[in-house]
Amino acid sequence: MKSLKLALFFLLFGMLLVAGCSGQDEVESKQDEKSAEDNESIDPAFEGFEENDQIIGQTLLEFELPEAGRVPAEEVEDRFGMAAAGDRIVAYENGYLVNEETKRVIAIQYDGDEQPEPEGTQVLALFQSIVQVLSDSYTDENNREPSDAGIIISELEEVRPFLNEYPEITAWIEETQGHFQEAYDLWEEHAEQAEPAYIKGAENLLDMKKVMDAAAEQS
Repeated sequence: MKSLKLALFFLLFGMLLVAGCSGQDEVESKQDEKSAEDNESIDPAFEGFEENDQIIGQTLLEFELPEAGRVPAEEVEDRFGMAAAGDRIVAYENGYLVNEETKRVIAIQYDGDEQPEPEGTQVLALFQSIVQVLSDSYTDENNREPSDAGIIISELEEVRPFLNEYPEITAWIEETQGHFQEAYDLWEEHAEQAEPAYIKGAENLLDMKKVMDAAAEQS
């Protein structure tokens, strides 16, 4: 009887192992399928970029500017001036002026001291314009000041709170801010140690600019 019980125990244990392995295989199979589907959804223009940057690039490629809140074309010149009345400029009631082709903010017009918050996907247009300015202005290795790191951190912080729906972009901002914060903290007493951190942050900005440009070329 004892040997029969042991035989039954090992039989049941073996069945549980098989079931467990089968369940694990099924989970892994579904994860592989999802990964394959995600890769298929990424435009070939973003091949060669880091995975997170590929997702950001796809987001920037696919998003549409908001239809709500647009100022009628015939009213744009009176309200925002001649410069805003171009064919490719979309003007919004909250003062955001966006280049429809590049999907980047070119100006924000408002009264008072407080800048209007971006509405909907305006935040992606604002993100792109900030990265463009920062990558053009603060990545030259021959023209860096300690204060530059602080400016970059502040500019990225301007848009970060509005990007909750885009975790990949938020993660990129926080990583980039981290590099520049390290450089800022070290600069006065350990300038030579600050340089590598600044370089990492600058490389992040330049790489994101390349992602943005790749997205713009496919639009």
